[in-house]
Amino acid sequence: MREVKLDTLKKVFDRIIEKLEFEGVSAIKFEDDLYNKIPTHKWSIYNKPEEVVVMGSLHDDIDSLNELISYKGSICTYVDFDRSASVLRAISEIRNPVGD
Repeated sequence: MREVKLDTLKKVFDRIIEKLEFEGVSAIKFEDDLYNKIPTHKWSIYNKPEEVVVMGSLHDDIDSLNELISYKGSICTYVDFDRSASVLRAISEIRNPVGD
């Protein structure tokens, strides 16, 4: 079993921001909106991809995250973790494209 301490996560996120700042990035434009993902609780080699793939919207994710930080009364949920992960994945695909 492994564990990740919150202090470690904080340092990782700081390093991600430092990397982008070092490269002169102050904003990232997303040309594409929709993405697909397979939720880990639905993943199985026995399932057909069309039965488990979930479609998401980067625009919705970004709007929701902006709302989270804009309004003091907004409650952070674990869905916001998923939204953040989707945005980070999209940034990685833009800044480090594979197979293009």
